[in-house]
Amino acid sequence: MKKKTESIILYLIIGIIVGFPSILGLSTLFPQIWGNKNLGNGIYLTWRGIDNQYIMSFTGSSYGDINVSGKPIIPHIDNYPDIYIVEAKSNKQWVIAKGEDDSSRIHYFIIDKSFKINFSDWKEEKIDSIIQSHIIEYSDSLLFLKSKIEKKINLHL
Repeated sequence: MKKKTESIILYLIIGIIVGFPSILGLSTLFPQIWGNKNLGNGIYLTWRGIDNQYIMSFTGSSYGDINVSGKPIIPHIDNYPDIYIVEAKSNKQWVIAKGEDDSSRIHYFIIDKSFKINFSDWKEEKIDSIIQSHIIEYSDSLLFLKSKIEKKINLHL
């Protein structure tokens, strides 16, 4: 009986050691399972379970688990108060998003996805400035809509 109990415990330990990393690996291979949505060109809508909110992140990996390796772009690290994404849409060239800050103010974003990142020359500050230069933030919905029309962005929130 003792040998059978030891075998069961051994199988449980092996199952935990092998199974747990496999489950975590699913978030890397299939980020959408965890609520992440690929918006194109390395931009993801990412579920941040810590505070049950969505943020927008950038990752250089083609499938990366952006909860671990991604860099927040909305809210930007220097942007206070934090802005959480309520809704986002994308096409081949653009991402549009609607966010809300800690004071329940609404913010709108247009991201031009035409930026190119050279990962062989990875410098975080340089990459951040490239991405941020392609993000326009609006606190006025009419200005946001006017800009969408001017840029001929056929996406709707």
